[in-house]
Amino acid sequence: MNSLREICQQHRKWAPLEEYILRVETYRDSDGILVLENCKSLIESICKTVLEELGETYSASESIPGLVSKTCNKMSCLPNTSDLARSFITVAQRLGEFRNTFAATAHGQPIRLLEENKKKVMGASVYFMLNSIEQLAIFLITVYQEEYPQYTRRQLRYEDNQNFNTDFDDQIEEVQIGNYGPYSPSEALFYLDKTAYETELRASTPQ
Repeated sequence: MNSLREICQQHRKWAPLEEYILRVETYRDSDGILVLENCKSLIESICKTVLEELGETYSASESIPGLVSKTCNKMSCLPNTSDLARSFITVAQRLGEFRNTFAATAHGQPIRLLEENKKKVMGASVYFMLNSIEQLAIFLITVYQEEYPQYTRRQLRYEDNQNFNTDFDDQIEEVQIGNYGPYSPSEALFYLDKTAYETELRASTPQ
C-alpha cells in the first residue's frame, strides 16, 4: 500500500493510518481475516474523520457503505465524481459483506470455521480487496484535502457571513493603510488572505 502511505506522509494529519497499513502488509500473506478487519477500520477512520471535521453526524453502528455514502454525499458538490463515488460505495458494501461472512469478530464462530475462513481469505482475493480499498482510501483523502477546500474557497462569499464579520470587527481596530482607509478588519482579511478568513470563520462556528 505504498501509494496510500505516500498520501499519508504528504498530508501528515493522516499519519496515524500508517498503523493500519503496517498491519495489513505484515499479515497480507498469512492472515487474510486480520487484513480484512484492518481494511474495514482504515476506511471507517477516514470517513469518521472527514464527517466529524465537516460537522456531519453518524451513528456508532453505521455500516461501511453508509459511512462512505455519507462522506461522498457531504462532498457531492465536486464535479464529475458521482459515478466514481457510487463505484467506491459498491466496493465498501462488498467489503462489509465479505467481512460479515468471514471475519472472526463479525460473529462468534466454531473453531473449525475460523480455520476454514482464514484459508478462504487469501491470495488473489486479498490482493484484489487491498487494491480496491487502497484506491478508495486515496480517493477520499485526496478529495477532502485537495479538491474540497478549493471548492469551499471558491464558494465563500464575504456578504454571507455578516454575524461573523460584525463580531470580528468589534474585536479588532479598523485597518489604516497609509492614507487609505479605514478598512473593516474582516473585509481586509477576506480579500487579502481568504484562507486565514476561512480559518477564523470555522473557529467561530460551533461544532
